[in-house]
Amino acid sequence: MLVRYDVSMMTKKQGIQKKVIEYIKKHELIQEEERVVLGLSGGADSVCLLLMLLACKEELLFSMEAVHVHHGIRKDADEDVAFVKALCERYSVPCHVYYEDVPAYAEKEGLSEEEAGRNVRYQAFRKALYVSGKKGVIATAHHMNDQAETILFKLFRGSGLQGLCGIRPKNGDVIRPLLCLTRDEIELFLKESGEAYCTDMTNESLMYARNRIRHKILPYATEEICVGTVEHLGKTAEIMQELECFVQGQTEKAFYECAAEDTTGICLLVEKLLQQDTFLQKQLLMYAIVKQTGSKKDITAVHVEDIIKLLYKTGNGSLDLPYGLQVRKEFGKLIFQTTQEAGCFSAPRGRLVSEIIPLTDMERCMQVFGSAEILDILKSVEQKTYTKWFDYDKISEIPTLRNRQGGDYLTIDEKLSHKKLKDYLIQEKVPKDMREKLLLVADGSHIMWVIGRRISSYYKVTTETKRILVLSYIEESESNVKFTEE
Repeated sequence: MLVRYDVSMMTKKQGIQKKVIEYIKKHELIQEEERVVLGLSGGADSVCLLLMLLACKEELLFSMEAVHVHHGIRKDADEDVAFVKALCERYSVPCHVYYEDVPAYAEKEGLSEEEAGRNVRYQAFRKALYVSGKKGVIATAHHMNDQAETILFKLFRGSGLQGLCGIRPKNGDVIRPLLCLTRDEIELFLKESGEAYCTDMTNESLMYARNRIRHKILPYATEEICVGTVEHLGKTAEIMQELECFVQGQTEKAFYECAAEDTTGICLLVEKLLQQDTFLQKQLLMYAIVKQTGSKKDITAVHVEDIIKLLYKTGNGSLDLPYGLQVRKEFGKLIFQTTQEAGCFSAPRGRLVSEIIPLTDMERCMQVFGSAEILDILKSVEQKTYTKWFDYDKISEIPTLRNRQGGDYLTIDEKLSHKKLKDYLIQEKVPKDMREKLLLVADGSHIMWVIGRRISSYYKVTTETKRILVLSYIEESESNVKFTEE
């Protein structure tokens, strides 16, 4: 279903547009010469974002392309595809359409269709983002009403400080330029632009908790409690984000005051830890867990409380936590240690940075490899844990960053013998509960790189290589990057 308005006075439209541009600049969401991959569903929010980006494209000097995902759910989804293609053609924006079977994916992975849909969308966004090897970001159309829904949703479920930060303007390679706008402002902007958009009736369904918040709780709060509910919750999110940034700084400072050298893991001095405020103690414990394991998914407030009890308990003791993590209190020290089998398999959070380097580009080869000769390059390959080199011309599909799937395999020797990824992980004694958390770079079902470990022999650089794909996995803090964001 399409909605279209007549163009009227442009003053309010220009004010809204200026607001977004200032927001982009304030949070440094887009850098000069970056590629922006826009998630374009065809709905009001994403169409508004398209127009906003087009309006500031020349001023901020970035390139843009759109990605649309057909979820294989709604009967009218084909109409959305046609609309998006026509819209992009009208504005000369390159458009990529991906067709997915979300219900089948959801059943296979044991996910709700809502969660499965989100997963396939972000997989598609990253396919488009990394295909050229150029620096870029993914732009999504989250707005202030989404922010309000997120905060309430997390508050109702018992979230802490980080949850109350809501949706961030920038989270790793994902940006949200419309967080400064309400849904009413978006609709007004489209009305004054005279631009059509699609409506998705599943957004009206009260089956989903977020939709119940959107259609029942927020309207009631706005009408019966406070007219500016959405704006106030948006402002609260900004304050919480500033507060979390401050707390993070204080936590890092306190960590280095409490830390002691230990060859087996992260070590905190009990005496100094007990001198900290109770809130900061908990932040320090979570910080130590993330620093040791690379993640805090599945670590709950209950685990932290258990460590607090151990901390105040007389004498020595130990606790076993997820990720093969053991916390030991002994002789005035609190030690966070992962077992040898599990320690190196927890998936750190971060992003892929890629560059394709033709070996005919002598200047770039000298900069990156210190040589322009393939034999010298082969000799100089550094086997860094989070930087790998691949023969780009052997890659058949767009490399994707994901977790493991059925049918995954890799090549393990110079004869290019195939081995199932599952068998490889068993051989390497990776604990079963950690196998699903591993991050992989995949060429279809062929695993190019088990991040933190080996690459597939098939993709190794040889004397026949013409172009090298340099992939680096950049670890970032939980506060900056989340793969399972809103």
